[in-house]
Amino acid sequence: MVSKKLLGIAAVLAVVVVIIIAAAAMSGGNSSANDNSGTNNSNNNNGGTDNTDTNTRDQIANVSYSGTGDKVSEKFELQAGVTIFHMTHSGSSNFAVTLCNDTGGYVELLANEIGTYDGATLIGVKDGNIVGAEPGKHYLDIDADGAWSIIIEQPRVASGAALPQTLTGSGPEVSVPLQLTTGTVVFNMTHDGSSNFAVTLWSDSGAYEELIANEIGAYSGETSVTVGNGILQVAPGIAWLNVDADGAWTIKITKM
Repeated sequence: MVSKKLLGIAAVLAVVVVIIIAAAAMSGGNSSANDNSGTNNSNNNNGGTDNTDTNTRDQIANVSYSGTGDKVSEKFELQAGVTIFHMTHSGSSNFAVTLCNDTGGYVELLANEIGTYDGATLIGVKDGNIVGAEPGKHYLDIDADGAWSIIIEQPRVASGAALPQTLTGSGPEVSVPLQLTTGTVVFNMTHDGSSNFAVTLWSDSGAYEELIANEIGAYSGETSVTVGNGILQVAPGIAWLNVDADGAWTIKITKM
């Protein structure tokens, strides 16, 4: 609970700010507004709903790479938050994409498939991350035998989709942003593939929150998480699901 002493200090500071603003207005001095019109990235796609608020969070332009065969990308900047890698491959052999940090250190295996590929994966970016990445320069090491493309998206949203939500897809995908509020959230999931089915929950801040599912082959089941500010609880606010799958899947998310 905030002490009365702190409330008193806050009140005094508020009065001082008002006096300064009034004095500036009366002085007749010129003021300049920050122009953020060039920071809005219209390439963000959140399921047809525009959840962005450029007055709250500056948008980050997508970075795109394409090529054929084995390549190493130029370095790019990852900022704190979530990053989504959209990847395609048209070859018949191995397609592997490794994320490396500025010093060449291994960060994450983003894709590792045989043959054609069309999917997306998410990593969290946050200072001190053990799972995920830390802010700074990175590059991609691509192993491929065919043509490939990679789009790096760092979405910045002001709110997420309210529960309940039903998500469907096939193969590796990233959910729309979700708005989690305090309480119990239930995830009911199905998967009809033959390989790994893994679902991880990430905070919009870039922090890893929870492993929701990790199964091999066909799956049907449900699990719950507690959203709150306590130890071992999922943080309230905007969250994302990263789905790793080789078949069709559904995820129904409800609040108890």
